Amino acid sequence: MSAVLAKTAVKSTLRRAPSTPCASVRCRHTCARGASPAAPSSPPAPMVPRARLTLAHVTRASNANVVPVEGEGEGEDSSESKDEQQPPPVPLRAWLVLACLLACSVTNQWDRALFSYLYAIPTDGLTADAAAFISIGADLQLTTTQYGILSGLAFTVLYATAGLYAGRLADSFDRRALVAGGCFLWSGATALFATVHSFPGALFARTGLGLFESLSAPASFSLIAQYFDDKTRGRANSIFSLGIYLGGALASLSQILAKDTGLGWRGTYAALAVVGCGVAVITLGVVKEPARLTSGGAKDQKDGETTSDESLFGSVKEILKPTAAKVLFLASGVRYMAGYTLGAFLPVYYRTAFPDYGTQFSVYNALIVGGCGLTSALLGGAIADRLAAGGGARSRALVPAFGAFTGAGFLFLALTTDNFVLSMVFLGLEYICAENWFGPTLSLLQGLVPQNRQGTASSLFLFVGAILGSSGPLILGLVLDSLGTAGTAEGIRGGLLAASGGAYLLCSLGFGTLYNVLGNDNDKEKPSSLPS
Repeated sequence: MSAVLAKTAVKSTLRRAPSTPCASVRCRHTCARGASPAAPSSPPAPMVPRARLTLAHVTRASNANVVPVEGEGEGEDSSESKDEQQPPPVPLRAWLVLACLLACSVTNQWDRALFSYLYAIPTDGLTADAAAFISIGADLQLTTTQYGILSGLAFTVLYATAGLYAGRLADSFDRRALVAGGCFLWSGATALFATVHSFPGALFARTGLGLFESLSAPASFSLIAQYFDDKTRGRANSIFSLGIYLGGALASLSQILAKDTGLGWRGTYAALAVVGCGVAVITLGVVKEPARLTSGGAKDQKDGETTSDESLFGSVKEILKPTAAKVLFLASGVRYMAGYTLGAFLPVYYRTAFPDYGTQFSVYNALIVGGCGLTSALLGGAIADRLAAGGGARSRALVPAFGAFTGAGFLFLALTTDNFVLSMVFLGLEYICAENWFGPTLSLLQGLVPQNRQGTASSLFLFVGAILGSSGPLILGLVLDSLGTAGTAEGIRGGLLAASGGAYLLCSLGFGTLYNVLGNDNDKEKPSSLPS
């Protein structure tokens, strides 16, 4: 009888001992702490109160591909595989926050791109006064070099530099206030631009626009990284990136707004300022600042541990420590160069090459930028998440690599055909292929840095992209002016093929290299981890 009682006591103790994951991250089975079922002769383990499972434990376990379990290990394999196939639904609050961030991004991009479209608006057959009423270029009498400065460098100098400090603010300050407050301020800069009458005044207003728009993106990316887990973050980032294409589409349609509604270019700027203020009010009322997580994506970051250098330089140094991060920033910067150059000079090219299709270009281009860009961004995020689920997080790098390579080919076809409709078809295919890169790239970056560096990492990403990207329009403007080909379709076509087409090919090579770097065994041992 005593032997039976002893055996019963051992079984009872084993059942009540807390269940913990094995030491190996490859093993998903649980075993009892301090007790072994195979050794009944060992003394029974003491009863220990069950440890409380916290959000930090869940976050670290998710990043390490280990599912924390509070119960017995029986039937665990089937339940875990089901959880992996069907991740928990994203709360409605997260989607509402994403919608507000997207609305701010749309006005941000609309403000930014509006200058290029209202500069390139066709004025053939109009009197000088009528042309000045609808066209920034005709009104301010800008040279091609001045246009290159205003469309690129004037905006991005403060945008990129201030963005680094905006990222630091996003890591410690109320991110909702940064996004909504930035929207108010850049709307004010947009209203100011409606009053300028010279190049210096336009330079001041564009510089202010860049400064205030820098406040939004790092805080938005940081909020997305916290509201969405690693299984849905790619799609969330892709949805947020739709602001680029929706804002660009609205900027293209603004040519019709300025020309056919009687607003003129100044009235169009003033109307956009009012829209931006309304979006800021809605964002301030809907978005809530969540409690920040104390642990991030880095594997070696323990509870209560902080980095040794909290300065901006120290944060940047930590972010750029992995080889993969260096490659990602370089490839993204080159991709920005292609996009900035196309955004600045593509409307000028079509105005010059197809002067009789001004209104048609505004409509078709809006459909291409909005529809094809939106489709590409959504497909890019969904495909990247699917590839990551089957082949690891590094597979996300294949999406921008393939997209940039095929986009270069369709860009060549769009710029070399003499048929306007066919050129628009090829341009749409170029957008579908090439604009899939943003969501997958941000997801890779967010997996390379810890939670308390997300804002700084996002701002550094935008800084590198803005500096390299803005150099494209500036260099191309200087080259076209020096060669005397700024007013010819052939000159602009050659410049776009060399600058944007070449950048696409280099970008494809860069993301292909990133895929290989992330597959290197030594790189896997870096202190940061990728979401899978």
